[in-house]
Amino acid sequence: MTGHLLLLVLMYSFSEIRAQAPPPKLTVNPPVITETDSVTLNCQTPFDSVSQCYFYTVKEQTVRVFSCLKTLPGTELLLMTHQSSPAEVKVRCYYSVNLGEFSYTSPHSDISSITINFPPPPKLTVNPPVIAETDSVTLNCQTPSSVSVSQCYFHFMRRKPPKTLSCVKTLTGTELLLMTHQTSPAEVEVTCFYLVANHSPESNVSSISIQTPPPKLTVNPLVITETDSVTLNCQTPSSVSVSQCYFYTVKEQTAKVFSCVKTLTGTELLNMARQSSPAVVELTCYYTAEHRGGQYQSLQSNISSITIQPPPPKLTVNPPVITETDSVTLNCQTPSSVSVSQCYIYTVKEQTAKVFPCVKTLTGTELLNMARQSSPAVVELTCYYTAEHRGGQYQSLQSNMSSITIQPPPPKLTVNPPVITETDSVTLNCQTPSSVSVSQCYFYTLSGGTKVFSCLKTLTGTELLNMANQSSPAVVKVKCSYAVKLGEKTPQSPYSDISSITINTVLPPKLTVTPPVITETDSVTLNCQTPSSVSVSQCYLNIGGTNQVQTFPCVKTLTGTELLNMANQSSPAVVKVKCSYAVKLGEKTPQSPYSDISSITINTVLPPKLTVTPPVITETDSVTLNCQTPSSVSVSQCYLNIGGTNQVQTFPCVKTLTGTELLNMANQSSPAVVKVKCSYAVKLGEKTPQSPYSDISSITINTVLPPKLTVTPPVITETDSVTLNCQTPSSVSVSQCYFYTLSEKAFRDFPCLKTLTGTELLLMANQSSPAVVEITCYYTVKLGEKTSQSPPSNISSITINNIVETVSTTVQSMSTLTMTETVTRETNTAGIVTLTSANNTVKTASDSNVTVRWMWKVLVAVTGLGVTLGVTSLGLVLLCTKRRSGKCFNKRSQASVSGDIMMTNTDYGRLLPPGNGEGYSMVSSVRDADGPSGSEKLNNWDPQNQDSDTYHMYSTISEEPAPSALKDAGYSSLQAH
Repeated sequence: MTGHLLLLVLMYSFSEIRAQAPPPKLTVNPPVITETDSVTLNCQTPFDSVSQCYFYTVKEQTVRVFSCLKTLPGTELLLMTHQSSPAEVKVRCYYSVNLGEFSYTSPHSDISSITINFPPPPKLTVNPPVIAETDSVTLNCQTPSSVSVSQCYFHFMRRKPPKTLSCVKTLTGTELLLMTHQTSPAEVEVTCFYLVANHSPESNVSSISIQTPPPKLTVNPLVITETDSVTLNCQTPSSVSVSQCYFYTVKEQTAKVFSCVKTLTGTELLNMARQSSPAVVELTCYYTAEHRGGQYQSLQSNISSITIQPPPPKLTVNPPVITETDSVTLNCQTPSSVSVSQCYIYTVKEQTAKVFPCVKTLTGTELLNMARQSSPAVVELTCYYTAEHRGGQYQSLQSNMSSITIQPPPPKLTVNPPVITETDSVTLNCQTPSSVSVSQCYFYTLSGGTKVFSCLKTLTGTELLNMANQSSPAVVKVKCSYAVKLGEKTPQSPYSDISSITINTVLPPKLTVTPPVITETDSVTLNCQTPSSVSVSQCYLNIGGTNQVQTFPCVKTLTGTELLNMANQSSPAVVKVKCSYAVKLGEKTPQSPYSDISSITINTVLPPKLTVTPPVITETDSVTLNCQTPSSVSVSQCYLNIGGTNQVQTFPCVKTLTGTELLNMANQSSPAVVKVKCSYAVKLGEKTPQSPYSDISSITINTVLPPKLTVTPPVITETDSVTLNCQTPSSVSVSQCYFYTLSEKAFRDFPCLKTLTGTELLLMANQSSPAVVEITCYYTVKLGEKTSQSPPSNISSITINNIVETVSTTVQSMSTLTMTETVTRETNTAGIVTLTSANNTVKTASDSNVTVRWMWKVLVAVTGLGVTLGVTSLGLVLLCTKRRSGKCFNKRSQASVSGDIMMTNTDYGRLLPPGNGEGYSMVSSVRDADGPSGSEKLNNWDPQNQDSDTYHMYSTISEEPAPSALKDAGYSSLQAH
């Protein structure tokens, strides 16, 4: 009874416990999953001691014991509930508590729902989406990370069933085309799925464009300047019929349509890419082609780069061949449009660059050190420069390659003499540079090798022939070099120029011909001059270039006719002659080489020689033409060709012509240069050939302008002065002029501006006042080598009036006698009449000072009785004078002179003593040819009057002049009637 009671108490207690235990709380996370996903069931109990819970699905009502926190995949949930996705699984949980031997169950939790959907579709990516047949594409069927599958199913839209492949699969374009039964160009669409328990949804649709092969872009050259050209070649597949090619600039992202092979300049490429040099232009290309009635665009080609730089420099080297001590100028010529920072000289062999000024001078040694070479060497160089560009530096292209040859300086070889015989000697002088000290030189004969001698070596002809392995006659060619130690090496210099030594068995003679120009009748002397060491009497002449050789004495005189016959030629001809000789040398008698050829010109007649005297004249002057014929020719007439016309005129061989005549014959006008040549004709046998013309002679005919004469004032008295101004042309510079009085017909040499008194002018004109003195002037001027006389000036008149002079004179009884003396002179006589009388002083024109003291010309005593007394006295005086002194002359001898006027100073007249009634008068005429020193010669200007001029000299002689009268009473007059 007690036990039953205890049991009842316990049962009641547990019932109370159960009634008091709270239900668990069930959470599901996540509430929506797929079959492959997992969900966490969390049955949250109020007791920490509970480790297990009971889960049951509402639909199946089956309980499963799990830990209170349980994770299950969607697949297990579906299996537990016998459902398939998509499905909703409803779950509850509870827990149990153990009390002693009893286990108590908690209330059920609320229902929690878990939605299980289909598995997620995969994600399909294709890379790249556009390929060619030969390219590859990677298909990546990306499954959910919760799904672990090794294979996927790829469904190509144009092919069924799906193809099982690895989920990441790489296929070529060709394989894709085969799988889909297509040809390129084509569009392949594909999806994928996977299997876990069921078929996953299909992925997105991806497209793969399979195109024909892309073109290949080549550029040539890769580096250019703006002015250079580059060829762009967009090489398309041979199987494709291309419509057009497009060149795409990567930076600008623009395309230009060109032919598939296009040549552009650097400038055009820069404009297309919108860049400026220096620049790198990146290009690709593609093409379009016909396909199924439309156009499709190919894939882009590879990217090609073209570097466009400013023009490269130009490297010049001067000189290109030097020695180590010489200098060479390196000029790296940069473009004028570029602002260059620095220039670099690059040695090709060493492949190193040095910074220099763009124009640099280096010695051969410096260049060798820079190139790490040793002479003789060829140093190859290029250059480039750097310049500022967009805040930085760029390097230009390299220039052309230039070479500098560095050699030791060659020697200079002289040979003396250059022509010898075997027994003669020749000196070889290998002259080395002054900077080089050597004792030995290398002499190289072209046929005998090299011999070492002192640099100054004398050899005989025989030794030289042995050295050259030649035999005479021969020409031995020799050159030389030397060696000099440079550092550890002893390089040999370049060879000298080749010198030639002619070695004859005997030396050639020298032929002279005298004279070289003859006629047929003239003779020529042929002198075959043999060497002084040779003694021969006979020489061999080859005349006219024939094969016939004739033996003559070495000095032979032949006529022109003989020479022509021997040469089988006829005149006029040029006969060519050469000679040789033979001399015994040992057992041989070799003939010498021929002399140089001499030419003898054989004319039918020789040309004359024309001389013209003087060569410079005026129109009024005369010139003598002398056509000098050879002395062997006797002719009286010559032929003159004047002025270069076709007309030939016959004249004496010595002919004098005026300038005017020459101008008329030449149809020229002054000033002019008349060219004259002459010839002659001579009878030779039956022929009368005309000679060749002489050389042309030139006669200069100048025009000289007349001066202008002014007189100031035009009216004077004897004591007044007048100024004569002979104004010459401004182009003429003269200091002296010639004044001509028309009455006296004589010249005076004065300065061109001259002042004279009336008295001086009357004396000069041989007139007495009142008078009108007419005067002209001229000048001379040097034209070329000749002094020409100008035409006369205008005629100017000076009126000289009388003056009244009071003279106190004591006149004793005197008689007036008139003595008349006739003076005759020829036209060409130019004697100046000089009067010498008592108390008269006359000076010549050179003094320009004339002092004359005149008496009254008409004495009061004459007017009456004096006429009769004068006649009587005249007879007595003449008789007395002739008897006493013999100093009265009726006539003077005629002077024969050349036409020049000579003026001379004469002694003053002597005074008669008082009481001496003798009159004294002297008239002198002096020939110009015998004139004394100090006399002046003037050209006779007017030799036109062919008649003799008659002068009457009147002298008044007093019978018993008073002493005082003797001083002032001298009277003398010379007048022309």
